Amino acid sequence: MGKLTQECQRVLELIENRRQEDEDKMKKIAILGSTGSIGVQTLEVARANKDIKITALAAGSNIQLMEEQMREFRPDLVAMYEEEKAKELRGRTKDLGDRYCRNDWNRADNRCN
Repeated sequence: MGKLTQECQRVLELIENRRQEDEDKMKKIAILGSTGSIGVQTLEVARANKDIKITALAAGSNIQLMEEQMREFRPDLVAMYEEEKAKELRGRTKDLGDRYCRNDWNRADNRCN
């Protein structure tokens, strides 16, 4: 490996370490009812405060707003109460990856599919 390549690799490692440190300092929150008025207001606060990471969102049936929230905040987990709405949302957000899943709140064995 050439000297320039080694220096570039070191810079990339330093950048990644700094990014991880910054992420570790962030407050992490989950929002239940994210498409309701209080949930929307909470997301406005998170948007204004760059030290808050949204880790999970849950809502009842408003898949249009939930999709917008998913695309903006990129949470680790998303759950919809209504199963049919969850299936539709999953189809609309396939490009976001498998971490977005349906969670059937009426079952004891809640898990990502």
